[in-house]
Amino acid sequence: MKIHGNMPPDGQDISRTMQSTAKNLGKTESKANNITGAIPVQTDKVDISNKGKEVADLMSVINQMPGIREDKIKAIQGALDSGTYTIDPNKIAEKMLKEI
Repeated sequence: MKIHGNMPPDGQDISRTMQSTAKNLGKTESKANNITGAIPVQTDKVDISNKGKEVADLMSVINQMPGIREDKIKAIQGALDSGTYTIDPNKIAEKMLKEI
């Protein structure tokens, strides 16, 4: 890749390219003027779908929920470290069946 500083590479004339682009732009504008009498104005528009609104509502509910329960996490970590953490297979089975 050659870097030519602020000069275009040999064989390319930037001013000629810019002039032809300006001429083409002028033709487009004159066609628009002939059709509508004025250059059309484009405005930006944002639509939020119902799904987007639902997600925003859910996010606001989530943000209102309490944060991490540090005390419960520390208690479970301590039980795991000491080897006293027990798992109740009946509770796990019940929760699995509720999900089905």
